Amino acid sequence: MKSTHTRSNISEANKFRIGDMIVKRNFGLLKVQWEGSKPTVTMEVRGLQNELFQTFIVKY
Repeated sequence: MKSTHTRSNISEANKFRIGDMIVKRNFGLLKVQWEGSKPTVTMEVRGLQNELFQTFIVKY
């Protein structure tokens, strides 16, 4: 599995970031639930051992 790069700087301005900055190697996972009239997307940031760092849920 290929993962994103890491940063040594713990603070980095980004007006588009939601949640905390992850400084460990990680990957993203999107889970889409199509049931019902409006879909729900669960966004996860996970570590190389599949540990969960952050979760965000967006309802459309």
